[in-house]
Amino acid sequence: MYRHISDSTYEVTLLLYRDCSPFNATFPSTVTIQVRDVNGNLFAPSKNMTITLDSTRPVNSYLPCVNANAACVEEGWYSTIVSNLPDLSGGYHLYYQYCCRQASLANITNPLANGMSLYTYIPPQTVNGFNSSPVWNRQPPPFVCQGSPMNFDYGATDADGDSLVFSYYTPYIDAPPTFPAGVATFSLVNWVGGYSAINACGGANLTMNAQTGFIIGTPPNLGLFAAGVRCEEFRNGIKIGEILRDYPFPVVTCTPITPANFTGPAVTCFGSTVQF
Repeated sequence: MYRHISDSTYEVTLLLYRDCSPFNATFPSTVTIQVRDVNGNLFAPSKNMTITLDSTRPVNSYLPCVNANAACVEEGWYSTIVSNLPDLSGGYHLYYQYCCRQASLANITNPLANGMSLYTYIPPQTVNGFNSSPVWNRQPPPFVCQGSPMNFDYGATDADGDSLVFSYYTPYIDAPPTFPAGVATFSLVNWVGGYSAINACGGANLTMNAQTGFIIGTPPNLGLFAAGVRCEEFRNGIKIGEILRDYPFPVVTCTPITPANFTGPAVTCFGSTVQF
């Protein structure tokens, strides 16, 4: 994601997620974001952005009264301000690549041998005006419950008032992209039979509302599933950018927690004995 501050100055932010169960890999201390021109050439004045890990925070469940044997999930923030991105014909391609995925992903082939690429695009100012990318409304869910209906906000907000369209996409691997006709083009993960971008968890589809980003459905199968969500922004009917969330869906068995829920008399006088 990025936020325009003034002229050639932007704040660029990358969010990464990890399974924070014991003995799992930590966040990288720094990340390198590639900055390319319309033809995929390294943009000389900025070269690449090296960003230090700012902070981490837990990814909290949106189901507070459910006990799930789900992995701990943590969010890492990488953010920096750069002042060397002047208006450029064709705009800027920004992307980050990481080596590998969880071995336990059930819906893609060779997950340990296929990394990820996260991408966004800064359009030229002279054509579209200054732009800030959309921002996700919520953290992704740390788990969803097998066999339980879900209605989760995967939407985003755009400070410029651009129109947003949400969809699933097939996640990218970490092979170098190409730039035919100025379009960043990445290699894709290979789905295991029976899975796809719109059916990442198998069984009945989890439906995405293209206008709001809400995901509705009932996950049928237990497991960890790779999934990609794209938010595209349009101005005056023309696409000017997008942000991506490449995030696994852990589908787990959920057990309701006994709520602290009791009743008593509506009126109780001082000195009375009350039975709950």
